[in-house]
Amino acid sequence: MVAANIPWTKLNNPILKGFLTKYTNKQIPDESTLRKNYLHPQYLSTIEKIKENIGASYFWTSVYETTDRCGRYIANIVVGKVDSTGPSSPHLIASRVLEVANSSTIAREIQTFDVEDAVSIREAKVATSSSTVVSDLANVKSYFGNLPGVIVSLEARNLPLIESVKIMHTIQEGVKQTPGPVASSVATKLEQVLQRNTGWRTMVAVPDILGGQSTPLQEIRRVGPSRMAGGRGEGGLLVGTRWEEGRRNLAFEVHRLHQSR
Repeated sequence: MVAANIPWTKLNNPILKGFLTKYTNKQIPDESTLRKNYLHPQYLSTIEKIKENIGASYFWTSVYETTDRCGRYIANIVVGKVDSTGPSSPHLIASRVLEVANSSTIAREIQTFDVEDAVSIREAKVATSSSTVVSDLANVKSYFGNLPGVIVSLEARNLPLIESVKIMHTIQEGVKQTPGPVASSVATKLEQVLQRNTGWRTMVAVPDILGGQSTPLQEIRRVGPSRMAGGRGEGGLLVGTRWEEGRRNLAFEVHRLHQSR
């Protein structure tokens, strides 16, 4: 019932209780019995599984606010493993009801968590206790708040290669024009990531060639004129695993850059 998100109060319904008793051939305990003897061990077991999944790897943590069906503000704390092979699945480790949903109340709720439950809680406490966290978040929101939307755009299916490269160039120009030492570090990191990305130069060269711009001969030889011409599918979409893999790699690299910031 927990996995199916069915409230245990439903066990007070005699029809449901009779149904479960009949088809499981077992005596169904009361809600209070389950809550006292079953829920906490399951919670501890889930926390241990999260610890095993993250292990000694780097991790990311996020706090987001939502509202339930009663209109209450709920702060949800999720963590995930930073994995170089691809995005990881998030784990919900806590939910708290907030009187008012703002950064101050969320920070206070985090401080109430037990640091022994997970390393991520200890790190989150240190982060929210920092005197510079407000200014740091303001900087991220002002200059890097567009990255989540960019990641979604790059992950879109059947996105033309020309559009993917254009998005990446827009990111590069935006980061270069952002003032401050933090933006300078991010610009350097982004440049290093793109240089390490296999096939990035080829991906940049193909839209230029198809657009009629002159391109170094070695780039044309690497791709091949027939493949470039034949790679234009319906609506001018560039198809083929090399392009799709390269574009997905770019989306992941931008996602990793956003998480590391």
